[in-house]
Amino acid sequence: WTNIGWLTPSPAPYSVNWEHILSDVAEGSHTFEIQGDDINGNPIASQPVSFLIDNGAPTVQITAVVTDSQTLSSNFQGAYVNGPFKIQGNSTDGFGIDTVEIEVNQSGTFLPVTEISTTNSGSVETMTWEFDVDTTSLSDGTISLRARSLDHTGKAANSDLELLLDTAIPVVEYILPAASETVNGTLLVSGTASDANKISSVYIYVTDEGAEPPISVTEADGWILLGQLYS
Repeated sequence: WTNIGWLTPSPAPYSVNWEHILSDVAEGSHTFEIQGDDINGNPIASQPVSFLIDNGAPTVQITAVVTDSQTLSSNFQGAYVNGPFKIQGNSTDGFGIDTVEIEVNQSGTFLPVTEISTTNSGSVETMTWEFDVDTTSLSDGTISLRARSLDHTGKAANSDLELLLDTAIPVVEYILPAASETVNGTLLVSGTASDANKISSVYIYVTDEGAEPPISVTEADGWILLGQLYS
């Protein structure tokens, strides 16, 4: 018990206001009670009150970018996406996570994530989560994402990610040979390929007239990858 000293009562019906600073109390769960004595030494005690001291901040990490065609679990900072996608991540805190939210393009609005699972190891809570990013109202270019995790005391941690949205279809045009041109000997094929962001590869496929090339564009399917760098 800690004596908080003599108190000066108010006039009848006699009440006092008091305060006391609790110092050197370790992190974790605690309980305190209050006991008061009247002038005749008659004690009265309060019901126990529980409280939690949490001095540490939470952590938050974006761990993957998931599109319709692939899951990027590393080196995804600055990666290209071409439509709606989701991000996945985890958040931890020594005494529990309150909320995890996502802000898109510094809008000032944070939206809640979808919880996948929550595990506890001792007092440490870890939440895995995901968030769907709807790109239909976004313009091509940089998308900035901020994941924010808050614990039950309001302390926050952030994790930032930038991706590049590219929904425009590239344009490919032939230069040589011209349509219906008759050639002999070595055949030179040339053309142009352009895109608002970046050309990653150009393939050609040679087939008999009227035949369709394979839908799967790979060298294993007979497509020829042009051997040059693209910018």
